Amino acid sequence: MPENSSVVIDASSTMYIDYDVLELIKEFRDIKAPLKNIKLQLKGFKEAYQMENYSHVQSVH
Repeated sequence: MPENSSVVIDASSTMYIDYDVLELIKEFRDIKAPLKNIKLQLKGFKEAYQMENYSHVQSVH
């Protein structure tokens, strides 16, 4: 993924997201996106997944 990109991960159509996949998304959100100045938008994640907002992440439910 190139630096200074914008990424949208839309989970609104999902019924279930495996723990391993959530961990990969969280790693991208917490480590890789900030390092590459990637603007990340998380959409449609259920509250149970605990995908909180961060300064570089916009979370839309």
